[in-house]
Amino acid sequence: MRINTNIPAMSTLRQLGNSSRMFGRSVGRLSSGFRINRAADDAAGLGIANGLRADIRATRQAARNTEQGNSVLQVMEGGAQQVSQILDRMKELAAQAASDSVDSQARVTLNNEFDELSAEVDRIVNTTKFQGQSLLDGTYGSAASTANEFDTTIANNLADIQGVSVDVRNASTFNGLAAGNITATVTQVDGTIESESLATVSGLTGTASISTQANFNTLSESTYTVNKSGSAIQLLDGNNTVVESVDVSLNVAGGDVVFANAGITITGDGANDVNAAADGVIGTITVDQSFTFELADASGATQSLTLDADGSSQKLNFTNFGVEIAIDAGQNSVTFDIGTNNTLTIAQADVSQAQFLVSASGDYTSNDLVLLDAVNLSAQKLGVTTSAVDLTTATGAQAALASIDTAIDKLSDTFSAIGAAQNRLDFAFANAESMVENLSAAESVIRDVDMAAEVTQMTKFQILQQAGTAMLGQANAAPQGVLRLLG
Repeated sequence: MRINTNIPAMSTLRQLGNSSRMFGRSVGRLSSGFRINRAADDAAGLGIANGLRADIRATRQAARNTEQGNSVLQVMEGGAQQVSQILDRMKELAAQAASDSVDSQARVTLNNEFDELSAEVDRIVNTTKFQGQSLLDGTYGSAASTANEFDTTIANNLADIQGVSVDVRNASTFNGLAAGNITATVTQVDGTIESESLATVSGLTGTASISTQANFNTLSESTYTVNKSGSAIQLLDGNNTVVESVDVSLNVAGGDVVFANAGITITGDGANDVNAAADGVIGTITVDQSFTFELADASGATQSLTLDADGSSQKLNFTNFGVEIAIDAGQNSVTFDIGTNNTLTIAQADVSQAQFLVSASGDYTSNDLVLLDAVNLSAQKLGVTTSAVDLTTATGAQAALASIDTAIDKLSDTFSAIGAAQNRLDFAFANAESMVENLSAAESVIRDVDMAAEVTQMTKFQILQQAGTAMLGQANAAPQGVLRLLG
C-alpha cells in the first residue's frame, strides 16, 4: 500500500471533473435555451445558424418591403384614377366640340375648360408623392431601363416628309439592341421597266430599255405614254404632261429614240425613218421604282427591306430590331429626295425603374427584385397639352378625340402595370412569410436545445457528480488503513 500517490483518488477526481464540466454545460444550455453557446459547442453548426439568422432578418425586412411597396402602388393608383376621370371629361368635351350642334363661341368655352383640365393633370402628377418622391412624372425609381419607353428623333430633315412614322413593334427585341442609336438609310434601288406596250411603228422595233440608270431613277413610278407629234417623239406622264421630247427629224434613219433626261431608249429598226410615221400614240411604258430602308445599330448589325414606290401605304417591319416604319400613301416616291433626307435616328431613352426587394436569396440585382417601369402621366406624355389639342374648330376636336383615345390606352397600360406589380408583391409577401417560418425552423434545429433531452443529460451528470464526490471521499479515506500496520 502507498500513501504518497493515491491513484484511486486521482482517477476519481478526474472523473468528477468531467462530470462537473458536462453538468455545467447542460445547466448553461438549459438556462440559455441554446444548444450552441460558444463556437466550441458546434463550430460548423454555429456558422450555418448565423447565416440562417441573417437570412431570416433580411427576409422579414423583404416582407415589410412588399407591404410598403404596395402602399406606394396604392398612392400611385389613386393619382392615376383621378387622371382617368379627367381624360373621360376631356373626351366628353372633345365629342361635344366635334359636332356642329355648337357654335364657335361654345367651342371656345369648351376649349378653355379643356385647357384647365390639362393643367389639373399636371398638378396631380406633380403632387402625387410618397415620402417626397414623385410617383407619376416618370422619375420614380433608382434604376434605369428601356423596357417600355423609346424616343424617336428624325434627322436630316426626314421629318419634313409627311407620312413617315416609326414605332417599336417588339419591345423585347428593341430593348436588346446595342447601346446607341439606330440609323435608317434610305436609298433608291435601280428602277426597272416593268412592261412596255409599244405599237410597231415604221423606224422602231417597239422595244424600250433603260439607257441611263441614274436618270431613269428620277422618274416616279407610273405608266408613261409615248406619242408622236410632228417631228417629235414625246414621253408623257400620267397627267399627259410632256416629260421629255426628242426631235427625230435629226435622227439617222432606223436610229434609236433616246430620252436622255429620262434615261429611256426606244430601239430603232435600223432601216426606216421614224419621222415618216403617222402622228399619234405609239404606246406605253410602265416604270417600276423602289427604295430600300436599311437599319443599322451601333454594333454594326443591319437589316434591309424594300419599299415599292407605287403610292400605297406600306409598313416595313424590321423584325431584327423590333422597329416598324410606316409609309403613308403618296409618300414613297422620289419625293424622298435621295441624298439629302436619307437618315432616320431612333434613340433609346433611359427610363427610371422602381425596384422592390422582396426576397433575400442572394440574387439581389435580378430575381430578388420586383421591378416597375416609371409611370409618366403628364399632359405632355399623354398628348393632351393645350398646344397639342385645339377644340375651337370641329376638325381640331375630331383630332383631339383620337389623341385622347391614345392617352386612355396609355393610362390603361399604366393600370395594368400597377395591378400586375401589386399582385406580384402580394405573392412575394406570402412567400417571404413562409420563408421566414421555414428558415426559423431550420435555425432552431441547429441552434436551439432539446430541453427534454438536455434535462435527462443534466440529471445524469448531476448523479455522476454526486457519486464522484462520494467516491472521492472513499478514495481519500483508503490510505488510512496503513495506520493499522504502524500500530
